[in-house]
Amino acid sequence: FAGGFPIACNLLYVLRLIPGLERDFASLAFSLSGLAFLVSVSRNSFLRGDTIEYRALIGQWAHALILVDAEGRIQDLNAEGQVVVGCDPDSGELISNRIPLSMNEIRAYAADRPGTIREMHMPCGNVYTVEVSAVSLNRGGTPGYSIFLRRPAREGQIAAMSKRELDVYALLLKGMSTKEVASTLCVSENTAKTHIKHIYEKLNVKTRKELFNNTPTPFGGE
Repeated sequence: FAGGFPIACNLLYVLRLIPGLERDFASLAFSLSGLAFLVSVSRNSFLRGDTIEYRALIGQWAHALILVDAEGRIQDLNAEGQVVVGCDPDSGELISNRIPLSMNEIRAYAADRPGTIREMHMPCGNVYTVEVSAVSLNRGGTPGYSIFLRRPAREGQIAAMSKRELDVYALLLKGMSTKEVASTLCVSENTAKTHIKHIYEKLNVKTRKELFNNTPTPFGGE
């Protein structure tokens, strides 16, 4: 409307499509157009930076984040969340609007004290640890739940690491580069690369992103 209304008014005036229309209403048309843009920007929060930052954040998250309403219907999720729920490989659309959790389970998980870890087997074949928190889905205070799922590292895989590999693993999870790891442990970069290669093999990962997907870890954080 905002884009087309001024054009339509000018065409009516220039082409004299309405008999007797002698006055140019361009200023009024542009005023209404500007008002329409203002309403649209306000209603859709186009100028709110936190909305943009939120989308960028959850879009790049390696872990699954799913937001559901009080009935368990999915309201938002990131890419890893789509893997958990399951997507049509051709269209990318969600196969289901619900996650494989009952509302009783969601409420029970949300009532757990912080730090409680539960394991869950998902239809996608992966095992995740799950944390649920009660949240407000919008400024209106609509109740819902955030479901945070992480792929845990297997105890056996970690136990297979040497003491030095565990040291390297802990530094990698702090976001250190290979050069920083070598400097911290006072070893050469080639030695650090060798340790990292062995860690990747034991955790069955190929990239740093996949490595982070294998948290939580015995180091008490990411």
